[in-house]
Amino acid sequence: VRRPGNVNERGTRMVVTGTEGDVARARLISGTPPVPGETIVPAGFGLLRGGFRMRYGWLGTATSTEGAATSTWSMSVQSFEQSLVSGNALAVGMTLIVREGADEGGVQAMLLGVEAGRSLELLREGLAIMPTLQAGIALMPSEDYPSEAGVGLFGEVGAELQLDLGALRFGTGVSARAVTDGTLPAAVVPRISLELDLYRATGTATGDRHRPEPLYPLAGLAEILY
Repeated sequence: VRRPGNVNERGTRMVVTGTEGDVARARLISGTPPVPGETIVPAGFGLLRGGFRMRYGWLGTATSTEGAATSTWSMSVQSFEQSLVSGNALAVGMTLIVREGADEGGVQAMLLGVEAGRSLELLREGLAIMPTLQAGIALMPSEDYPSEAGVGLFGEVGAELQLDLGALRFGTGVSARAVTDGTLPAAVVPRISLELDLYRATGTATGDRHRPEPLYPLAGLAEILY
């Protein structure tokens, strides 16, 4: 049973996760563990990260027999929400895979997916590893009929090393992606990401986990992962 969080005079934040008789179990959210003699008082604070994430991936450069080079990259935009208690996260978003070259170019595919992950802390409020699993549908324009699109399914597993800088979070990692249609080959994709925690930046995630006015479409969905 989760109860209101607590904060001591040093700014340490904890959340009570359960009780056994007179003994309480708590999860440390920020700061350092309290020591005997310090006073712990009830306080309200947000238990979610939530906002938008941009992710860039590099799929490489290929050279044709004529010597023409073609580069392929991807750009993702996601709406995410993450529990500060469990570390579980959920995101929905879109990825564009773009091919650029002297003779050809344009959007090669658009991926619409749902991503689940879990933050594993290496350094509290500083460094973490986030393994992710994503699945969804892939829309691929037809080369013969540009107005039509092929439809397939895709799956992706990845991991990122994340640096937490308050409302901003930088990540770098790698993912492996496969599409059932066969138009796109399976690929291992190095990637970098940037997150903006709107809840922290705007001060809307205070007092409770639930906000009366969601800032973006995913608001509240990560609740199922707690």
